[in-house]
Amino acid sequence: MGNRIDKTVYLHLLEYQNESDEKHLKQFDDWATRAIREMEENILLVKEYRKGLYEHTQKLQEMESYLKLQLTRSKKSWGDGKVYYYLTINRKYPDNESMIKSVLSETYPGTERSAAFKRYNQLLKEYPGIIAEKHIEKSMWER
Repeated sequence: MGNRIDKTVYLHLLEYQNESDEKHLKQFDDWATRAIREMEENILLVKEYRKGLYEHTQKLQEMESYLKLQLTRSKKSWGDGKVYYYLTINRKYPDNESMIKSVLSETYPGTERSAAFKRYNQLLKEYPGIIAEKHIEKSMWER
């Protein structure tokens, strides 16, 4: 995802019904006043966040983007050591290369290699003009 803002709010209210010391009651009120102020600040922060979300969503509708289809062969050097084919379609934004939206993600075991290639060709037809890449060569360490 990305960076995040963590904001933790603690609220401690003490029972005042059995308190007779006015000094303590004043302190309780000061704590409550501070808690209200902090919560109002947090509400403003969340409202600004929502406004930013809306503006970003609107900007996404207008941003130039393209779809990229990839078929990738992978053999893990750990675990079961089997071959897998990963078929993905991602929406990419040239103005912000780190922003990628996954449209499709499928995994095929190596024994279903032909099904992965068949699906790849099917997707090429479904998405005319899509940028397509195959990375299906054996890794150097496999040879």
